[in-house]
Parts: sequence; C-alpha cells; structure tokens
Amino acid sequence: MEGVKFYYGREPETNHPKVTVCVLKDEESGEYYRGVSICSDSEPTINRQKGRDMAQGRAVKALLRQGSGLVITRKEAREVLDRCGLSFQIKSEYDAPLTEFERKLFREEEPSVSQMRQ
Repeated sequence: MEGVKFYYGREPETNHPKVTVCVLKDEESGEYYRGVSICSDSEPTINRQKGRDMAQGRAVKALLRQGSGLVITRKEAREVLDRCGLSFQIKSEYDAPLTEFERKLFREEEPSVSQMRQ
C-alpha cells in the first residue's frame, strides 16, 4: 500500500470538520479505496481521531473485501455531506473513482520549504 491520505469536509459556517475521508492507494493494482466518516449534528463534540479511525477502517474494509458497502441513506448524514459540499453515496468504497481534489492529493509531492512559506 503506497499512499494513505486524509482530508476533511468542513461545516461552512463554523469551519468545523464534520466529514473525514480516508483514501488508500494500492500501488500494485492502481486501485483506490475510500472510507468516509460523518460526524452527526447531535454529537456534542468533534473527535478527529475517532473520525480518522472510522474512515480508515472503512477504506481497509473495502480493500479486504474487494467490495463496497455501507450506503449512506440517513437524511441527517446526507444533509451534513451536502453542507460540506461532498456527494459521496457509500461509506466504504472499493475501486473508488477519485474526485478532482483526491487526484491532486495523490499527484502532488510533499511541499518544499519555500512552498510552505508562501
């Protein structure tokens, strides 16, 4: 497994992370596996580590099962995704087609020191 990338979908009004996405890349097969964790509006606090663990676990599950699962059907979950500008339909996705943002994550190399200062 060559790459593991995480990113967050943020609530526009508060900038709080509400969706955690983990994408795994299998260098041998060229396939990508995506796991999504959605923080419910009813949860009193945001736990980033829990979100990362759940998202990564779902990506690994897709890899091991060689299949997708956990269709997002709850209205509240769909609303959170919509507010964050994300349109995922599945929480554990096998051979996931990358979004434009995810393609950039895997294409870009580590930023140089000069890039980090800009």
